[in-house]
Amino acid sequence: MGQPYFSECKLDLGSFQQATADRWVFERCSLVDVDFSDVTLTRSRFTDCDLTRARFADADLRDANLKGSYGYRIDLATCRTKGLRLTPDDAALALLHQFGIDLG
Repeated sequence: MGQPYFSECKLDLGSFQQATADRWVFERCSLVDVDFSDVTLTRSRFTDCDLTRARFADADLRDANLKGSYGYRIDLATCRTKGLRLTPDDAALALLHQFGIDLG
């Protein structure tokens, strides 16, 4: 069985809470206000997705790729993020504010 693949899907207000999503693929999806709490997303890929207010807390994001996606909120204190790939933009820089770091 292949890995789940979502393309141009509207999954707003959904919940993937406690899901195990190794190598899932999301391309050009709308995931506004989605709850990704306590989820395993290792090696998953989010390409050009709208993650406005999507919450990642207590999540395993090791080797996940969010390049090209935007609007996400990742709790760096509770998520596993080794190998996480992000676009170096304002959304990624905003993650540093959790630790009182301001690069502006």
